[in-house]
Amino acid sequence: MNVCEKWMQVDIIFGGDGKRFEKESLLTEVYEEAVAGHSPDKIKAVLKSFLEEDEKKMPTAKQIRSALNGTPTESRDRASESVSRIWGLIGSLGSYDATGAKQRLNDEEWEAVRLYGGWQAVCDVTYAKETQWKAQMRDLLNSIYKRTAHGHDAKLGIGGNKAHYELEKVDSKEVAFYG
Repeated sequence: MNVCEKWMQVDIIFGGDGKRFEKESLLTEVYEEAVAGHSPDKIKAVLKSFLEEDEKKMPTAKQIRSALNGTPTESRDRASESVSRIWGLIGSLGSYDATGAKQRLNDEEWEAVRLYGGWQAVCDVTYAKETQWKAQMRDLLNSIYKRTAHGHDAKLGIGGNKAHYELEKVDSKEVAFYG
């Protein structure tokens, strides 16, 4: 299989028609450069992870390169990774372990959980609404990551961050209830 056929096949898997890769072009070169130096197994694993995110379009060469190098460069990439991490914790911890979730999530992720209504509300998401929830949470996290990239605190809240987060000092039952 030549380079063009390979990228055509990938484009088709993501719902495209593959025509943009029919002949060697700058686009094909950019995608090839993005995966250069990585094993086929690693490339397949990265592409599979994009498919598992319910992505409806083929990732850009930049997104693929970033995923292969393990260093997300954009807030949107970080947000996608965070959504996957939060969704995984829902299954592994359940709704009763808000403290465990808080320990495993970074400040931005926990702020998104809080803004969504708390750990219990996040855990109440049904599988029927999974795709919608992931999109909403990804957008929320994207904005939080952009905020922190500009030096602002991840925590948003009415009445100031310090007063709003006094709840964290109470026992885990109240923290679990209030998020």
